[in-house]
Parts: sequence; structure tokens; C-alpha cells
Amino acid sequence: MPRNTHGILQCLEIPKKSYMFYESQIDHLPIGKCPHPGDLVDGFAILNLIHDGYYNKIFLVEPVSSPGKKYVMKFPNHRTLRNKSILNTIAREKWVSSVVSSPWLAEVIENFIASPSQIYLMAPYYNGSTLEKAIRENKLSFHESLLIAKKVSYGLYELHRHGIIHRDVKPDNIMIVNDNDVRIMDFGFARIPGQIGSEFDVDLGTPAYSAPELVGGNLADSRSDVYSFGVTLYYMFSGGKSPFGIDGYKSLERYINIPAWLDGIVRKMLSHNPDERFSDTLEVAYEIDKYIDLSREWRDTKTKLPLIMKISQVNRWRIISFIFLMVIFFLFFER
Repeated sequence: MPRNTHGILQCLEIPKKSYMFYESQIDHLPIGKCPHPGDLVDGFAILNLIHDGYYNKIFLVEPVSSPGKKYVMKFPNHRTLRNKSILNTIAREKWVSSVVSSPWLAEVIENFIASPSQIYLMAPYYNGSTLEKAIRENKLSFHESLLIAKKVSYGLYELHRHGIIHRDVKPDNIMIVNDNDVRIMDFGFARIPGQIGSEFDVDLGTPAYSAPELVGGNLADSRSDVYSFGVTLYYMFSGGKSPFGIDGYKSLERYINIPAWLDGIVRKMLSHNPDERFSDTLEVAYEIDKYIDLSREWRDTKTKLPLIMKISQVNRWRIISFIFLMVIFFLFFER
């Protein structure tokens, strides 16, 4: 007699939601008004504004039911409320976060509010500063900068593995947290596989960091992110300088403690021809890894100021005095 058995359903993986699902969510939510500090939105107290961008505003918030827990909410800026493509950047961020999980990518908290009252995005609060701010304040040593570069390389590669191109890599979109750990942020302008159309009705990234081929209307690929990342690395290691001047690329070796091998990596990343760049950021990480142990001798050296600037600030009067004495010395012996 056959034994009664019960079927066992093994759930190997929950199907991922499509980008169209998140876009539909946006379509069915009211736009609402951008809040102000002191307002309440869906049980969260708006504490203060931490970013006021052209496309969105980001606020530090805490749940009224659990004071002390910090999150961030991103709302569309009033300038863009009637632009469907801009509103869909929130859908794009939610989709990217649902597809790619990485310790180097910022997260989005999904389904935190069962029935949101308006369009916004909820995310963890990362206690740190942007790479842009760290560079301006000259907080990073050469070795620390290399470690950050490696982690960002890995984070971008995780996106590329899933066919996602960030398209807006820059210091403002990289957070430094927990002893030089990193989080790449802002996937609102990312190129999503299979989604061509309305995403190109918006500006593609930041002009100073955009690859030349994008200006000509070509589609972004991993090499476009390599270029933007190259501009970011140059900015970081030069202390906020642009990689290009009237005569083209300016060698990184003009700055203090920047070795030729690093200049070679960045120079290749910034090639005008995409075919001459690294094909992906994983190759950049590999190149950095070959030399990173050699960089420890620079670990206490800040990367910000060019050598000539440091000389002028630290030893200016010593140099002037030395030159003056040498002039007197030669004049004396010529007699």
C-alpha cells in the first residue's frame, strides 16, 4: 500500500521584480509636496535637509515611534515634479538596489512603509562624508586613497556584471563611511538593460565627468563608467584638479608623491577612444592591486597639494634665504 506523502515546495529564489513594476508604483502615487524640517511624512519626522540638488532633496529623518533611529528620505525637487523621466529615477534606484547586492553599493529600503502617501525613496543613513568633502578637507593619505579606489572599482563592477551602467560616477556620489569603507550612491541615471527610451530624455550625468562618446549621443557602457571613474581618481589624487588643460591631459606626476604607475592607470582610463581604456573597472582594481603594497610608504602623506605649492608654503623663506646667500657668495668671489 503506498505511503501517504506530502509534497515539499522548495523555494530556491524569489523572482525579482521588474523595473516596470517600480515604474508602475511611481505612476500610481501622488507626487505630493517636498517637505520641510519639522514636517511629518508617513510617521517619520523630517529632521534636517542634508542635500539640495537640482533633481531631488534628501532629508535626515527618524520614525516618531522609535526616536533615535536615523534614515534618509529622497523627494523629487519641485523643479522636476512634472518631468516623468526625472520621477522615474526613483523607480530606477529602487530596481537597481533590488537586483544588485554589494557591500560597496548604497541600499534602498523597500516596503518600509506599507502604503506611502507620496513619491519618495527611503534609504539607510550612512554616517560619513562624501568623497568630494574628504578631498576638499584633505583627509586622505595616498594609501587610503588607493584602498578607496579599489573598493569603488569593485562596486562599479558589481553593477556592470548585471548590465547596469551608473552614468554619474563622481566624488559627490561616493560616501566614505566606517574607516574608509565606501558606498556608491545615486543610481537614478543608471542605464538599465532593456530600457531604452525615456531614460535618454534626461541629462546623462555630470558634464565634467562624462565620457566624450556620450556627448556624441552614443550609448553608455562599462567603458563610459571607467572614464568617469578616471576623472574621479584624478580629482582625488590631485586634490581637486581637472585632468585636462589647454594642451590636453596633465600628468599626475606633477603632484607630490604620485608615481608613474598610477599616472599610467589614470591616463589609460581617460583615453578619448573607449577601445583604448580598460574594458571594466575590475581591470582597474587589478592594476591598483599590483602596486598597492608599495604605497604604504606614503600612508601618512596627504595627496592634496602639488609639490611646488608645498614648497612655497613650507620652505619659502628658507629657499629665499639660500638663494640670497648664494648670490652674495658668488659676488664675493668674483671680486
